[in-house]
Amino acid sequence: MSRHGRLLQLLLSSALLIAWSACPHDALAQTTIEGAEDAMTVQARDSSVQEILTALGTRFGLRTRNITALDRRIDGTYEGSLHKVVTRLLDGSSYVMSTGGGHIEVIVVSASKPNEVRPQPSVTVFTPTRRRSD
Repeated sequence: MSRHGRLLQLLLSSALLIAWSACPHDALAQTTIEGAEDAMTVQARDSSVQEILTALGTRFGLRTRNITALDRRIDGTYEGSLHKVVTRLLDGSSYVMSTGGGHIEVIVVSASKPNEVRPQPSVTVFTPTRRRSD
């Protein structure tokens, strides 16, 4: 390759690298919603909680008001009703949910911290016992 060709290749590579680094990384985020309001699947890939709630609002009429930023990033799949999915998305956050009039409205007071360790709910294990026959 000639010197001019190598210089052109270097300039093009540099321009692509600069363009990629200047591009917001939210462009890589993706949220897909399938199903109905009472039985849905939400798949999120590097999406913020706010982006997912906005998508749910567009699809199902979910109304949200935030007093705080909901920028925690989510990777995962959520299944269930709209109420259940929103509850799981906002786990660790302080919020008020109203379900009157056929619509769900959520007011988020404080968001969960990205690295917050949440206690797991205690599980009671039922162990059946047999009665002695004597």
